[in-house]
Amino acid sequence: MKIRFILAILIIYLFASCEKQASHIYKITNTSSGTLKVVFKPTAGNLSAQTIIIPPNEITDLYIDKLGVSRVSKYKQTSEYLTSFSSIDVFKNDTIKAKTIFLKTSFWTYKEVNRHTANYLVDIGDNDF
Repeated sequence: MKIRFILAILIIYLFASCEKQASHIYKITNTSSGTLKVVFKPTAGNLSAQTIIIPPNEITDLYIDKLGVSRVSKYKQTSEYLTSFSSIDVFKNDTIKAKTIFLKTSFWTYKEVNRHTANYLVDIGDNDF
């Protein structure tokens, strides 16, 4: 009987102490007058370049970066350039390349949603082209 009780307590402790994985979610709002094509390459793993299309006045998740199990604030970007990407190229109407360098951390707004999730937000408008 004592063994079952000890095992039950141990199982409860293991489940209670499990931490969720922290994540950064990169979101783009298209405030431009045209459709955006975003070509980006994440630095995690051996992922190839990816492309997403964002219609005008839409908000789209660009990428979800899975991090460690500490609080998400531990992983906040502090360098000049985002470390989650090796490249981010933005085109309006598939032809006009953005002059803004979206790899720069300063263009993104950090919003902590909870202890496990934070959003990086950027608005891309006509003045970026």
